[in-house]
This record gives sequence, structure tokens and C-alpha cells, in this order.
Amino acid sequence: MLRYDALANLTAIAAIGPWDRPYQAITIDSGRRWSACFHVGRGLPARATAEVRVQLQPRGDAAAQLFPGMAFELRDDGHAVAHGRITHCWFGCAEGFGVRTLTRAPFLTEALPLLRQVFRVSDEPFEGNLEGAIAAPFEAGIAERGVLATALWCFPSDQCQALVNAAAAIGDTGLYHWVHEAGISEESLDIDLVCYFPLGTAAEREEFLLFYDVNEPLIGSTLFSATGRWGAIAYGGADHAVLGGPTGFVTTVYDALGTNAEEQALKFLAGYESSYWVRDHSRCPWVPELLTHLYGEAAARHFVAIAEGREPPR
Repeated sequence: MLRYDALANLTAIAAIGPWDRPYQAITIDSGRRWSACFHVGRGLPARATAEVRVQLQPRGDAAAQLFPGMAFELRDDGHAVAHGRITHCWFGCAEGFGVRTLTRAPFLTEALPLLRQVFRVSDEPFEGNLEGAIAAPFEAGIAERGVLATALWCFPSDQCQALVNAAAAIGDTGLYHWVHEAGISEESLDIDLVCYFPLGTAAEREEFLLFYDVNEPLIGSTLFSATGRWGAIAYGGADHAVLGGPTGFVTTVYDALGTNAEEQALKFLAGYESSYWVRDHSRCPWVPELLTHLYGEAAARHFVAIAEGREPPR
């Protein structure tokens, strides 16, 4: 995950070029000094204002003590080049602000039991492998299941919003965001953080959606319920995701996206790995198994027949 610590509104004092290196910032009220890269694209003309992504140097630097509304001055070689104000912060924040993250020990004791209520975990002791159960990822207690055609390795913003809104509709109070393909070693969790987000209010849901949009994961990732009721896995590079939850959960997501089970199943069967099986049943044999696991045998046979250009069984 290309992690950004915050967003800020930045106003240039004079025309400045692209910022691909750390700059020194000074917090106006406290005089605290911190360093960060401010990602502004091709540069900023004099007196222009832009919203920029902030990467603290070092990442997540607790000394920065960021908080929404914090005013700062940006300096280059001792000279002021811009004024800024933090609008959102997730890491390197003052107490009471930012995202709650989990290291390996609390992940195993707090989050893993909830993950196990939703997904089948294929190894013991657990070392982060979710893709070993790709043909049957959900536990038996997950009543409704489905597939989503994704954009490569993550959930597009509309799918992410549909999942969050469906969680709110069943009264869920929070979720975990885990870049599962990175694993759960201390080293990987220091880079690809496991984050907890409350979902109890509209503002909290919007904050998560903004975080996900800014910090889009670059490899396979998982969203799962803080109450163990639902979850969704985006498989890295496989062009599909699976989602499951209580009765009505998947239907709510599909309705929000203006789609249905058949459309998503056919997109899945036309996808990268699944299309190999459609052309040659000796390849990727997990494909029909997954469809049966998600939708039941009759629906799976119906979807496969359409994908193969046959008359669906009656």
C-alpha cells in the first residue's frame, strides 16, 4: 500500500515545481518542525491552492502531531514557499486523532477470531493465507455469498461504498482493513497496516471511504466486520472479489451497484483466470467449485451454461 499520512490544503507563496522530495514544515501554533513529501503533481503556480497528499518522513512520524485544521508553513532552504492546513489525518496524528492500527499480536487475538467467523482459514498456525481456500472461502454460517468483478487488486470506490452502506444497513459498527497478500509478519504489518475503522455514523463511514480512496492497496486486500458478520476479499491480480454476509447483505450491495448475481457471475467467468476454465476445463478447476459455493449448484450450472454459449438447464 502506498501509504499517505494526511491530506492538506496548500497555497503557494511563489511558483514552485513538482515536489518529489521531503520539505520541512513548521506548525504555526507550536513551532513544531516536521518533514514530509507533499504530492502536488506537476507543481503549483504562485498564489494557487491545491489539496495535496502528505507522506511524513519518516512515515507515520509521531513527532508531527497532525490534526485536522492544523496550520503550517512549508519551507525550502529556510525560506517560506507555501502555507498549508491539514484537512484529514490518519497516521502521525496528535492524541485523539487518526486511525487505530494493529500489530501482529493484537491482530491474532482481536481481529483473527472475527475473521474466522466469516472466512475459512487454511493454515495453522495462521500466517496470513486467505487464498488457500479460494474455491470455498466462506464459513458455513455466512448465509448469502456472491462474486464481484473488481478493478485488478482492490475494490473500486463504488463497490467499497456499497459494502460500507450494506454494513451500516445491518447495524454493523466497524470494519478491519487488511492487505492480506502482504502477510502478518511484524515487518509487513509495519508497511501494510491493519486498520480499524468505526462505521457508526455517516461521518465515520465517509472518513473510511476517503482513506481507502487515497490509500488504495496495490495487492490483494480484505475488508471484514468488527462483529464477524460479513467480509469481502479482493484477490490480487485475479480480477474478482468475493463477498458474504447475513441474508440480504449481498443483494443490498448488488442493488446499490445496479447489478445482480447473474451479471457478476458472467463477468467473473469472462475474467482473467476464469476464462481459462471456460475454454479448457482442465485449467483452474476451482472456478465451478467457487460458483457452487457462492450461489448453489443449480445457479452455478445456469451461469456456466450461458458463459459457454449453451442453453441453460431448466
